[in-house]
Amino acid sequence: MHADVAHVETYAIVVQEKHAGEDIRQLIAHSRYIDRFEKRDGDWRTAHRVVVTDSARTDAVAPWQGTSPISSLTRGTRDHTDPVFRR
Repeated sequence: MHADVAHVETYAIVVQEKHAGEDIRQLIAHSRYIDRFEKRDGDWRTAHRVVVTDSARTDAVAPWQGTSPISSLTRGTRDHTDPVFRR
């Protein structure tokens, strides 16, 4: 056992959308990050990472209309209008 090395497994659900004209395809993948962290100069750093995809599917989806209880959520964008730029 090394006090300056840690092995970590992190689970993730990945959701991606691809827009092609009016069509929207959504990828949903169940993945894991298998990491080895090392403590360097007092800070933990990722030394090695493997991304494992356990399952994935792609479906045609309708555009999100902002209806249902999720309509109160702030919708993210992929440009400078995204809320992250309001700092």
